[in-house]
Amino acid sequence: MKNLTPIYRVRVGNLNHEELVIPFTFGLVYYDEGLYLFELFFDENHPMNDLYNNHCRGLFNKSSTLSAKIDLGDSIVATQLKAISFEPAIFKMKFVSYGKITIEKPIQDYEIQDLQVSIREPNLHFLKLEGLQMQFSNHTEVKAWRNHKELSPFELGEYNFDHSICQLQVGWENYETMWRNDDDGEIIVQFLRPDAQYLSMPYSRYLELKSDFISIISFLNGAPVRVRAEYTGAYFSGPKIDSQVKHLYSFKNESNKRHSQFIPLNDPWFKHDNILSRALMWDFNRYRYWNSKLDLNSIIFTLGNAEQVRSVSERVFIQMILLERLSDSYALTHPILNPRLVDETSFAEFKDEVEVILKNYQDKFGDTHYHTLKSRLFGLNDGKRQRTDVKMNALLEGVGIEITESIRQVITEDRHSIIHKGDLGSSGESFHVIDKILRQVIANLIKYTGPTQDTPQGEQGGQPIWESPDEYLIEEG
Repeated sequence: MKNLTPIYRVRVGNLNHEELVIPFTFGLVYYDEGLYLFELFFDENHPMNDLYNNHCRGLFNKSSTLSAKIDLGDSIVATQLKAISFEPAIFKMKFVSYGKITIEKPIQDYEIQDLQVSIREPNLHFLKLEGLQMQFSNHTEVKAWRNHKELSPFELGEYNFDHSICQLQVGWENYETMWRNDDDGEIIVQFLRPDAQYLSMPYSRYLELKSDFISIISFLNGAPVRVRAEYTGAYFSGPKIDSQVKHLYSFKNESNKRHSQFIPLNDPWFKHDNILSRALMWDFNRYRYWNSKLDLNSIIFTLGNAEQVRSVSERVFIQMILLERLSDSYALTHPILNPRLVDETSFAEFKDEVEVILKNYQDKFGDTHYHTLKSRLFGLNDGKRQRTDVKMNALLEGVGIEITESIRQVITEDRHSIIHKGDLGSSGESFHVIDKILRQVIANLIKYTGPTQDTPQGEQGGQPIWESPDEYLIEEG
């Protein structure tokens, strides 16, 4: 922790490890490239040598938690702590957190009355997101005067598009949010105060939606989006954001190397489409529904991480596995009713001719192998036995994607080479084709009609599709 400046000073507290409760007298908290580090000092009367001899391995390999007080009486709770240094001679240990740090300011009874809020059901006020790149759709209106005359927008120059107002619909619930850049360039999402049309976002409700919410944003972003901090509690403040309770997530900073351009969220040509708002308002219910059926969250998470892999062959391998998995899941919700590759009459004629030829080899093959081969040949027209490529075709047809020659090449001929040989297939286009298929399937499932990479610059996306949330109810459990 050399050259790091403490961000919090920890007073007396406890380190909890399995059945152990280890009191400490002082501590310092540091922040280093996304990770929260803890330097703890223990009472000189504590048997540190016994702790080292009996529990050192567990402290380094298993998670611990910490609870303590920091300056001004705030409480701090940290999870998933792993020891990185143990110095029993000077009663000191160092830990790194791979979990969540919660800092809570105390509230007096009279403050609860004044604030007219209940701390039992706090609202979510802000999110801090990392990895999101987007063009803002709204600008701050600026008024200026020169020589006692108000300047026109033309005289002021270009508008400063510095935020986006986005609506979020969850079932019949409507929420309003504002998205803007923080001082460090990351995105701050503010959940605005309720009015006649919009609700406050209870923190407990947000936690129910969190995985779906972050996943659809990651899909629009074309790369992983991560939550760095959540601000909740009885009150909040700004413009330097703070709140009564804040949850800080400890993970190493990892910037996205690449963003898929399938949805042009960061393209200034399409900022007036407010892609984020139209997806969260019109498509989020459908996204949650299909995620409950097909586990889209996992697909998007893996697809976003595959985008960061350097090796193209590794990326296309992951993409093909995802396409097979998505096709399998879709087939479970949309069973293929034993389709036939060719009509029964033509196949019956084929069987008669094959049987005549095959009969000539019965003695050479032996009865067992003869009947096995006959059974397999006669079952070729059974679509259920067509396994993966039939499922892929059914998926694409089901979501309205035309099966072009390049798509047919990838899912029938290149697939074997990609999965079993680890190469890109004979077409050489498999990486681009599969990536686009996966993203187009998700877009079509949720009926996203906004701009994509195929939308010419200067044109807008189609009209959003509204459907009753009652049509996309999610089965509990």
